[in-house]
Amino acid sequence: MAINNHSSKFDAEYFVRMTEEVGKSWSKSLQEMSHKDFMKHYSPDVDWLDHAFQIHRKGHVGLEMLRERWLTCNQPYKVTITDIHPTKTGSILEGFAEGVFAEDLYTIKATGKAFTYTLCIRLDFNTESGLIDRVNEYYTKTWDTSVPVSRYRVDYKREGARGLPRK
Repeated sequence: MAINNHSSKFDAEYFVRMTEEVGKSWSKSLQEMSHKDFMKHYSPDVDWLDHAFQIHRKGHVGLEMLRERWLTCNQPYKVTITDIHPTKTGSILEGFAEGVFAEDLYTIKATGKAFTYTLCIRLDFNTESGLIDRVNEYYTKTWDTSVPVSRYRVDYKREGARGLPRK
């Protein structure tokens, strides 16, 4: 489905459909996706805010730099979207990412460790073009030492009680 075949007025249903398309394309394989296929959903002026590293990438050039660097250091890398929540101007994606921190990320030395981390991404669409014009990405800065939610430490807050260690 081509994004540009829609009228200039977009509704919440459209945003959910586009978010599902973006989520499915991410889930296929970000590493195998062409530059053109990756960029087709994003406005040329897209703002991508990575809240873990407090980085603001601007436009297609900034987005491609982010994607290229992240996929170079994390090999393999896969995103799985588990839920989509519509908003007035887009959607919120919940899911997790898996991979191996295989190559250095600038000054952060690669650990070679496999990881699974939880992520949350808010997509805001331009209501005229139907393209994503803002991305807010939330995950942990210590992604390479993260574990699936099923392995989180259970912590009971009672007087005198202590958290249970991970198994």
